[in-house]
Amino acid sequence: MTSFNFENYPILVKLNKKYNKIYEKVTKSQICFEKVINNINCYNCENFIKDMQLEHKDRFQQCGNCRCYLKIKNIHQKEVNNLAELEKFICDVYSKEIYKILNEIKPNLIVRKTKEIKKWDDTFSNNFDDLTNTDKKQLVALIEEGGGRYRIA
Repeated sequence: MTSFNFENYPILVKLNKKYNKIYEKVTKSQICFEKVINNINCYNCENFIKDMQLEHKDRFQQCGNCRCYLKIKNIHQKEVNNLAELEKFICDVYSKEIYKILNEIKPNLIVRKTKEIKKWDDTFSNNFDDLTNTDKKQLVALIEEGGGRYRIA
């Protein structure tokens, strides 16, 4: 069993701070959006209900009937942009550094639901570029609080 201490890797500490900063922007934009929606009582609006069924990025493009539509659209777009920034950071930067470090260590992983132990090489590809975005997000979840599908054994 390999022991992993996040604090022993200054690059991960630095990237974690950036991740938390972007994540905080996402959370603030989501809270702001919810406040606006609650204040203008859009939950009963037929157009709002239809928009909420669309993909997140495609919402609030057509509705013009809400009295605060432009404000909703702008706040929603900010949220979409923040989410895109977070996704790009996770998939292009943070997960890559995590992969570099953990691929050298090759720790065993615990499947959180079943407590099964899996080998690193059986879980993640030997080439970072072959990983899916879901895999990359799981790499970040390995070292973040709360975790994802796996934890380091």
